[in-house]
Amino acid sequence: KRNNKIWNIYYTIVTKSGFPLGEKKPLSPSFKDQVLPPVDVNGSGYFIVWQDKRNGKSWDIYGTRVTSWGRVLDDDGILVNYCLRSGLNRWRPKLSWNGYYYMIVWMVFPEDGKLYLEGRQVGSEGGLLNVSSFQIQDDTSNQVFPAMIWDGTVHLLVWEANPGENPEANPEANPMILGSSIFLDNSFVKISGNREISTP
Repeated sequence: KRNNKIWNIYYTIVTKSGFPLGEKKPLSPSFKDQVLPPVDVNGSGYFIVWQDKRNGKSWDIYGTRVTSWGRVLDDDGILVNYCLRSGLNRWRPKLSWNGYYYMIVWMVFPEDGKLYLEGRQVGSEGGLLNVSSFQIQDDTSNQVFPAMIWDGTVHLLVWEANPGENPEANPEANPMILGSSIFLDNSFVKISGNREISTP
């Protein structure tokens, strides 16, 4: 915490032996809550995304580039989740680099409906490659807690799907089903279809 009331994100470069190179630094100058920062590397630098509440009402997804020697390139951060549906809470971002751009996904919590996943591509220079963020799957289940990895050919995205009530409010309300989907390299909006992996 930067103070006793606000959560902020700090970073430092660490050697392969586990020794930090320099002191920790704040990632963004914002004095609003910032939490849950995953990071990935593109071979020459890093991209970090996080949950950010700088608008004062709801959580958004921001990101920034960081050089290999630890310099932040986007001081104010990049608003990743631009969408026509504003004012929604967006949580728990995940990302993976595929050699050309970062794929970023996150949870969306509309007050009048079920949780779902959105995504967006961000280039190595920080440019947003889609007109706006897009919904990953359109079905009736709650889609939560995504994870994603690039295997050299495709991105594999996994998440928990719950057909009942919001699992954030009651995680034991219904059995969780782990679903999966593969993003095709040439069209991230086209999804191969989710498959049930396991059930309790």
